[in-house]
Formats: sequence, C-alpha cells, structure tokens
Amino acid sequence: MGWAAAAGQSATEAGDWRELLLGEQNAGGWILAAFLAFFPICFGLCYYNITEWTFAVASTPINVWLVREAVRFWKLEGQKGSAKGLFWASVWHLPVVMILAMVEKKGMWQRVWRAAVGEPYPDDDEAWLEEDDEDEAV
Repeated sequence: MGWAAAAGQSATEAGDWRELLLGEQNAGGWILAAFLAFFPICFGLCYYNITEWTFAVASTPINVWLVREAVRFWKLEGQKGSAKGLFWASVWHLPVVMILAMVEKKGMWQRVWRAAVGEPYPDDDEAWLEEDDEDEAV
C-alpha cells in the first residue's frame, strides 16, 4: 500500500486488483515487501532502477551482519549471547537498509547537484515538447 501511495499508482486500464498487484510498474512494491530476503532484494532494487547500483554495495555490510548473527544463533542454538546478537541485528537491519535505499534512490544525487549549483531540472513537459519538435523536423 505504501508503494502504491508513494508512487501514485492506480488501476487505469482494466481497473481490477490484478493490475494493481501484478502490473509491470509494481516491482518496486513487491521488492520492498520482500526486504527480509536480504541480498537478492537489494540487488532487485538496483536491477529495477529503483536505486543506484551503489546501494547493492552500501547495503552489503548490514546484510552480512544479519546473516552472520542468524548463522551464529543457529550454530549456538541461542546460547552465548547469540539470541541477543540476532535480536539487535534484526532490529537495526530494516531501518538501515530503508535509509540506504532512500539515500541511494535513482537520480537523487543528480537532483541534489542540480539544486546545489542552480541548474534547472528539465520538466517532463519540456522533454515531451522537445521530442515532438524533433519528430516534426524529420
């Protein structure tokens, strides 16, 4: 629901639940919901151009920490502080990965740079007008 609200998605073609859940543009929502699949999900966000590829690298340490604590918990059967370690890793994992995903959002740093140096950001309307002018010239 958060993805649909943030992305402004709605059923525009068939108008049924299948379009909202299974449409091509809904990959980001499914990937965000499946964050607890760790590494593949972080790479999926990059693959579907939701985040920059640097997000896959930046999220690796927190994913490694959580996997390490899970394996330690499994091997020690919850003894010797392994339960406490896994608890804290699981508490910190999702917020850290979500913050990294926001920081590494596709195009974020280009927009920050343009704002910092005062470059105008091309509007979608202007891009469409330029494409139309090029088509007419041909």
